[in-house]
Amino acid sequence: MSKNEAPFIAEAHIGHWIESLDRLLSEDFKGYRMISGRGGEVGVKEIRETRRFLTDMETRLEKLAKRKAAHAEAGILAEKVFEKYKYPAKHKKVFIQRLRHGLQNYYISKYFPGSKTSY
Repeated sequence: MSKNEAPFIAEAHIGHWIESLDRLLSEDFKGYRMISGRGGEVGVKEIRETRRFLTDMETRLEKLAKRKAAHAEAGILAEKVFEKYKYPAKHKKVFIQRLRHGLQNYYISKYFPGSKTSY
């Protein structure tokens, strides 16, 4: 988790990640300082934003999977997501590349495990 950057989800287990974030948002961690491995201290706001982002990505990818969309369609979401979450414009190209890669890999591994598809 980091500030002003989308989570890297290519090899993620989003459901587990959301559970972990919920735990960090619980009373058990109230008053603690959270230090991210990328970007230093993060607060409740960043944790909630990350959770919202992950939930949104999971929902969008599930819709694609229900209609058996090609993995390239998962990558197309990257630009739409960039606009929705208002990440810094100076990082747009790198952000979209990174997110496209993550979305496509996550989509393939979760919804088409064992498939020989790659991009």
